[in-house]
Amino acid sequence: MHPFLLRTHINESFDRVHNFDVQQPSAQDMFTVLMVYAVAAVTMHRQGRISEHPYGYYLSAMRYLGRVPHSKGKEGIQNLLLVARFGVYHHVGTSLWELARQCIRACIELEYHLPLIIPTRSTELEKQHNQRIFWECYQLDRYSSTTLGRPFAIADHDIKVDLPTKVGLDTPRADSLCSAARISSDLSVFIYSVQLRQITSRIRSKLLAMSSNSHDHYRSFMATGEIYASLHKFLAELDHWRASAPRYEQPTCLYESPEWYDFLLEKDKLFLMRGGVNTLFKSKRGVSQNIMRLWGRCATRVVELYSSLYQAGRISYTRSYFQMLFHAGLSVIFCVSSEAKSRTGAGRLIPSFDATLSLCGDVLDAISEKMPDARGYAVVFDSMRRSIFDNFSASPATTARPTTPQELYRCQDTNLTYQQHQYHVMPVSDQGHGLCTAPGPEHTATYSQWMPEMDWTNMDANAMQGMEAGLNEYAWGDLNMNVDMWNRIEHMIDETIDDV
Repeated sequence: MHPFLLRTHINESFDRVHNFDVQQPSAQDMFTVLMVYAVAAVTMHRQGRISEHPYGYYLSAMRYLGRVPHSKGKEGIQNLLLVARFGVYHHVGTSLWELARQCIRACIELEYHLPLIIPTRSTELEKQHNQRIFWECYQLDRYSSTTLGRPFAIADHDIKVDLPTKVGLDTPRADSLCSAARISSDLSVFIYSVQLRQITSRIRSKLLAMSSNSHDHYRSFMATGEIYASLHKFLAELDHWRASAPRYEQPTCLYESPEWYDFLLEKDKLFLMRGGVNTLFKSKRGVSQNIMRLWGRCATRVVELYSSLYQAGRISYTRSYFQMLFHAGLSVIFCVSSEAKSRTGAGRLIPSFDATLSLCGDVLDAISEKMPDARGYAVVFDSMRRSIFDNFSASPATTARPTTPQELYRCQDTNLTYQQHQYHVMPVSDQGHGLCTAPGPEHTATYSQWMPEMDWTNMDANAMQGMEAGLNEYAWGDLNMNVDMWNRIEHMIDETIDDV
């Protein structure tokens, strides 16, 4: 149950839907119940516990969308949040970033971002409900905006409302006092997650402020020192956040387990280190080995933690997880190639880079079999890791003149070059449309075999940023089929196979 939905309201909607002979359910009741079914069915369907596909529930709920509020008001915000939550797992035909901005705009109109100054007749439960709705919208906005590199819908200094209390007033525990022995409560995980988003929001604001400084400032020694000081400050703040995690003696789900908090910590450390390295590259003073080593270590831990949770069946797959995993592997490749350019050999910064890349590639391949629209990305990563193995392992190097990533990002039309603001999308998946089927293992091997050889060891910071931008748009952004580097790679592979 997500905190922006009150248990009492959900129970009443379920009662009206399942006992319609007593009271006729409204369109809002039908939409809410069907969307709750759609979100809840995702994991159960993927685990084989139910046969009903969650997209069927979603399409049924869409039949009522025109008859329920979805642009303003409390119910409208909750309806959009339900759609956005389902959109994390399946395409919903619009950008989740746009949905987040619409939710924040509605919250601002209702002044949910401000504390109540004038006493109202609202109950304490209603006040807490408003807080929970706003902070749920805040999380969606911060995560999507940070991933896409787009502006936040609301600045942190404009937010005056407090976090909700840790004990939900609509839960069974609400009537009993928390004993001293109780370490966590109903909303502890939700509040803990919001606090992490507040930290990453400050991180992004700081990185943007340093990146927007003049070139003269970049050339100063003080600028480099400020970057390093900020990195270590935020690393310490993230470690403090992890140390304050809620503890459960008997976790009932993934979100109450220490492994989940470790994964979140390393994931956001990776975001911090990537942003810091990018700013340091702009300063024209290079990056120290210690920073590169920290960056590579965070990327390695992200791959290991997610792979462990995924293989154990404790975490599902989404486009955003796929993007994050690819990004971690890309960071390892960049660290290894940068190290090789600075001195003979590679692997001292990340001694186990070969095992990390193999593990990352295997998980990406496994996910791409279940998400057909991720296939092109997995094929590209397989080419990248083979190139790294060929150049930095005992295996002999191949190809006389491989294609460079810079050439790969040049469109067929010479008047078009890859720009970060352009949108990218993979082919439409079978997630509710039935237009594409997942490739089997034999297809994956065939595509890997015919992937054109490219020297990924020559990848520079600009090429890496370009790849990240395409991945980010795939995970969270708008979908545009006209300009898509990743599709051109897959079409090139198809043409190569057809000519044989």
